Amino acid sequence: MAPLVFSKLDENKKSDIVAMLSKLSEDDAPAVRRSVAKSLSPILRRSSSGSYKELVELYNRLSKDDQDSIRIQIIPASTVFVELLPWDMKVGIRHAKTKLTFFILICIR
Repeated sequence: MAPLVFSKLDENKKSDIVAMLSKLSEDDAPAVRRSVAKSLSPILRRSSSGSYKELVELYNRLSKDDQDSIRIQIIPASTVFVELLPWDMKVGIRHAKTKLTFFILICIR
């Protein structure tokens, strides 16, 4: 639901939704974290550059999750990051496997 209404909100509300998603990404239930990971790509496509930093932090947290199914759900967000983020933000991605994914995606673009 959040991705559908995200583009219609003002910047303050978008920031609130990103904060809620960040909090939900720390939930004990894998299904909740998986849902957040799945919504990351559509939200990133509709977000402004002002919220990229928070979304990168959220991405970093999800990329280190111990559940494979959650890490798989952020793959579409990886392609969106390659398309949208400036290089200095891409360098801020910390997880080694995620960096490798970025470099592969950049090479095949």
